[in-house]
Amino acid sequence: MAPLLRLNRSTAAVIAWNGLGILVVLALAELVLRTVHTPAALQSRLTMNRLMRQGPTQAEGLFDTAAFHFQPNSNGQQLHNEYQHAVSHDRHGWRNPCFDSTRPATAVFIGDSYTYGIGVGDSDLLQCRLQQIEPSLNVYALGLPGANIEQYLAILARNKGTITAVKQDGTPVDLVLCMGNDYEGLLAFGAPTKAQAPSTPALQHQGLKARLSRLNGQLMQIPWIADIHLLQMAKLMAMQNSRIKDHGDYFSNYGGQTFYKRGAPQQRQQLTRALVRLRQRFAAEGVTLGSLFLIPDGSEISTERLQRDGQLGGFTPDQVDVGHKFEALMAACTSAGLRCVDLRPELRGEDYYVYDGHFRPSGVAVVAKTVAQELQQRR
Repeated sequence: MAPLLRLNRSTAAVIAWNGLGILVVLALAELVLRTVHTPAALQSRLTMNRLMRQGPTQAEGLFDTAAFHFQPNSNGQQLHNEYQHAVSHDRHGWRNPCFDSTRPATAVFIGDSYTYGIGVGDSDLLQCRLQQIEPSLNVYALGLPGANIEQYLAILARNKGTITAVKQDGTPVDLVLCMGNDYEGLLAFGAPTKAQAPSTPALQHQGLKARLSRLNGQLMQIPWIADIHLLQMAKLMAMQNSRIKDHGDYFSNYGGQTFYKRGAPQQRQQLTRALVRLRQRFAAEGVTLGSLFLIPDGSEISTERLQRDGQLGGFTPDQVDVGHKFEALMAACTSAGLRCVDLRPELRGEDYYVYDGHFRPSGVAVVAKTVAQELQQRR
């Protein structure tokens, strides 16, 4: 009996010493990653974790989901490491500080956070920049951060009174689409069974992927866990050697923006069907669908940014075609008889914030020049 007892104690001691050794090795690895060498991809991931915890949620809390607009005459803030600015909403519940209510709108925009103006103060909003370029332009914008195709239609339907009040009869309503994540919403809207299709079906994980995604989201809200370098390095390695960001025809990045693989089908017929349906839905609300302004994601403009996204998402830039979505949608617009405006040509990587992904004031200024030309040509 005694030899057996000594054996058990010896085994326990070995296990304890091995466990202690593993802890020491892990602690040393963490120390090295923190003080000696932090790979660029890891530093990007740590910074993004921090910024996501401090994300621009303040003003969005003012949105009234029942009325489907922001609280009228409300004020809020957008606080982020890369920008801080105040926001205000008018009597209709939308952000239009430079709109002249004594004269009708020359254009009405519906869109997401780019239309709302996350990242820029009042004077740098798209509609305000347009007015600075051409004082006769009087643009009203209904922008909802995070919105997709179905939400754009809800904005149109639920705010029909506001739209009618600010514009003249015959003035079209334009859509401002973020190509980083609106594209899949268009595909879903044009699908034969669109009533059952979610806005971004392939990005809504199922099974184990869904459980891991939820767990990761919860853990990344705990600062001391999100800042463990070794844990984030392990996640990066797993990401780069797994298919969690691989959705078949395309990859996605940390923010949900999508990058189509070279040779992926363009699905122009489905996109054309979506555009025709959009025009019909607008007409059903008594307005004409005007131009579609196509805003590129920063990684569709900057090779350095795409390289970073690839490091974080487990793909390489040479695997994707950043022009895929634009080529397909521009062709579909021609087929559907709609005017679509590609806003890529004049934009540069420095026109976007480094980690947030929205426009700096310089980006809005560049876009405003192209949009102003488009609005002036159709008058």
